Amino acid sequence: MTQLELFTLTHEQRADQWIAANPVAFSIFCRRALYYHSLDRVIGAKKIIEDLRWSEEQPENDQSGQFKYNNNYTATLARRAIERYPELKTILKTRRRRKENI
Repeated sequence: MTQLELFTLTHEQRADQWIAANPVAFSIFCRRALYYHSLDRVIGAKKIIEDLRWSEEQPENDQSGQFKYNNNYTATLARRAIERYPELKTILKTRRRRKENI
């Protein structure tokens, strides 16, 4: 991502780029969320991210040496997971976005 993109893209667009660049990380996130769904446990996306950071399912670091899971994109990860797997709406709780209040 270029510096210009950092200032011209919305937060959600940057998150979608991150998801597109890290499909394995997104798949593992969804798989873990589906696991919690099978247990019928309500859980926060942040908790899933933290669990994955310490599990053996953590994908290798990217070229910059950063964690694959970026805290900045946790909410978008949860929303995209719910879009792909609507049954996750019962266990992943998200807040309304500011633009939804308009």
